[in-house]
Amino acid sequence: MENNSLEVETTNDVREIIELNKTHQEIEAFDAEIETTAQDAEVIQNVQEVVAKAAEGEGLSPASAELAEVVLESLYGRLGIPKKSIMSLEAYGDPKQRRKTITRVACEDIKDTLVRIWTALKEAFAKAWQNIKMFIAKMFSSVKMARTEIDRMKEKLNGLSDVELKPIAIEHVTLCKAFSIDGEADAKTVDYIMHNHYTLADQSSRISKGCRSFLNKLTDLSGRWSAKDFDAHGRLDLIHAFEKNVVFLRQEIFPLTITVNKHEGHFVAPRLVNSHFFGVITPFKDDKQRYTKSNDGETIDWAIMSSALTPVLMKEQEDKIADKIQTASKEHIEALLTNLVSLCDKLDKMQHAQTDINEFEKDIQNLFTRTIANLQKQSPDIINHTVDKTITDIVRYGSTAISRTYGLLIAKLPQLTFEAIRHSLNYIRVSLRQVEEPKAA
Repeated sequence: MENNSLEVETTNDVREIIELNKTHQEIEAFDAEIETTAQDAEVIQNVQEVVAKAAEGEGLSPASAELAEVVLESLYGRLGIPKKSIMSLEAYGDPKQRRKTITRVACEDIKDTLVRIWTALKEAFAKAWQNIKMFIAKMFSSVKMARTEIDRMKEKLNGLSDVELKPIAIEHVTLCKAFSIDGEADAKTVDYIMHNHYTLADQSSRISKGCRSFLNKLTDLSGRWSAKDFDAHGRLDLIHAFEKNVVFLRQEIFPLTITVNKHEGHFVAPRLVNSHFFGVITPFKDDKQRYTKSNDGETIDWAIMSSALTPVLMKEQEDKIADKIQTASKEHIEALLTNLVSLCDKLDKMQHAQTDINEFEKDIQNLFTRTIANLQKQSPDIINHTVDKTITDIVRYGSTAISRTYGLLIAKLPQLTFEAIRHSLNYIRVSLRQVEEPKAA
C-alpha cells in the first residue's frame, strides 16, 4: 500500500494556515494598540482630575504644573498631537496671568485631548473589527478544506474493508502534545478533547448573546451621565451595578471553574487541544468585587476588574505529555470522522453569527460616539466630578474589555478548533498506515 497518498498536508493547506496566522497577528497588533490607547486615556484623565481640582482652588503650583507638563508632553509626543505649552514656568512668571486662570485653560486643553484620544480609541476598534471579520471569512473557508480532507479519509477507510488495522503505540511528538491527558494519549483522549471542542462550538451562540447583553447593560450605565443626579451613595450603586454586569458576563461565558497552574479560573470548556484552557483568572472571592479606599469613598480596583474581563489562553504547565500515542481502530476512526463532520457543521453555524458580529460592532461604535459627545459638551471641571469620572472609567474599561473578549472568542476559539481538527485528521492518517499484513493462505 502506498503511504505517499496519506501525506500530512498539501501546499495549499500550508499556505492557508500561514494566511490565517498572518491575519491573526494583525488582530493582536490592533488589540495591543487598543490597550495602549485606553491606558493613555486613563493617564490623561487622571492628570485632568488633578488639574481640575486645582482649578477649583488657587490653581496649580509651579512645581505641579511642571510635573503635569512633563507627563503630557511625553504622551502628546507619542500620539503625534501638537501641544501648546500653557502650564510652563514662563507663563507663571507673567504678572498678568493668574494661576487659577492658567490652570483652567490647561484643563480645557486636556479635555480636548481626552476627546481626541477617545476618538482614536473608537477608530482603533473599527480597524480591529474589520480585521476580525476578514479573519473569520478566511477561517470558515478553511472549514471547506477540512471537509474535503475528511471525505478523503473516509474513502481511504472504505478502501480498507478487507484488511485489518493494527492499533499500536507510536512515537509522534506533535500528536502526543496535542492529545495527551495525564501522560496518556490514545483514541479515547482524542475523542474527549474533540468532544470539548464540539462543546465549545456549541456554546458560540450563548457566548455571543452574553457579550451583547453585557454591552447593552454597559450602554445603560453610560446613560447615567449627569453628575448632579448622584451623591456618594448613588456613585457606589453605579459601581455595584457594573460589578454585577461583570459577574453576569463571567457566569454566562465562563461557567466552568477549574484550577489551572495552581490558579482558580473560569473557563469556557474543559481541556482543549495542546493542553489549552480558555477563560479568565480572577481574584474575585465569592463573586464580590474588591475595592480601594479613597477620599471620595470606595472605588473600583481596576487591576482586579481588568483580570476579570480579560480572557487568556492558558496552557497547563505541569501536564504530563505521553511518550507515545496509541493509533485508532477502524471503529474509532469511523466515529471520529463522523464527529469531525458534526464539528465542521457547528463551525459553519458560527459563521452565520456574522449578523451578530455586525450588530456588536455597531453598538460599540454607538457607545463611543455617545461617550465622546458627552465629553465634548461637559465643562472641564464637571468631567472630573467623582461620579462622572466613575462613568467614564466604567465605559473605557468595560467597552475595551468586552470588545477584546468578544473578538478573542469569535476569532481565537474557531482557530483553536480548526487546529484541533487538523491534528485529528493527522491522527487518522497515521492510524490508517498501521495496516496488518494479510495472513498467508
